[in-house]
Amino acid sequence: MRLVEHLNKHPCEYIQLAEKTVCRNLSHMETFFQDVIDRGGEGIILRDSLCPLEPGRSRGYLKHKVCSPLEHFCVFTTLLTLIQQIEIQRCGSQSCK
Repeated sequence: MRLVEHLNKHPCEYIQLAEKTVCRNLSHMETFFQDVIDRGGEGIILRDSLCPLEPGRSRGYLKHKVCSPLEHFCVFTTLLTLIQQIEIQRCGSQSCK
């Protein structure tokens, strides 16, 4: 039994299926993405149609979403800390800046 048929017979409040949309080009994808964001969505999942379907995590999927300012801050802070650690390792001292 297909998942759609199963959910029609046995609805679940925690599962909502999303329709598949085939992007014709980059402009179409960005317009679709912006529509999702404007309706309160977090982003979209892109799938490489040439990759085989496989259980679990797949290399054929890519999450495309907008990062919040906090996420940008966390990434920036992590990168800054990493750069500082590399500089400390280069000169061998924590006073090195």
